[in-house]
Amino acid sequence: MTLLDGDYVPVIETAGRPVAVMFWASWCSGSRSTIDDYEELARQYRTLQFVAISLDSADSEQKLRSFIQENDLYTIRHAYSGNKYQDEAAMAFEVDEIPYFYLINTHKQLVYSGGSVGDLEDAIGELR
Repeated sequence: MTLLDGDYVPVIETAGRPVAVMFWASWCSGSRSTIDDYEELARQYRTLQFVAISLDSADSEQKLRSFIQENDLYTIRHAYSGNKYQDEAAMAFEVDEIPYFYLINTHKQLVYSGGSVGDLEDAIGELR
């Protein structure tokens, strides 16, 4: 997946740390209301990697960057392809709704998937 900072990382690159992944879009009201909670988790659990993969369209990159800046969402690494639901990571995870969360442990095993940031937090707590 391509990050907004230009880096490319494999979809499930854990680098020895658990990874939380959020699929979202800046046009989705449920995503907009949830990403602040996801950012808060990233600030609280700094031993994990947090990635937010935007499913915004190709013509929305500047709007996405502005949303991230206005909401101070910099603890999270942001990925964006402009391909909406045809995004490489979204297809690998078979995403069909947003917001949606995944938690991958250090052994690259999926330990949580679902639409609740609260349930994601519970799953993070169980990693310890």
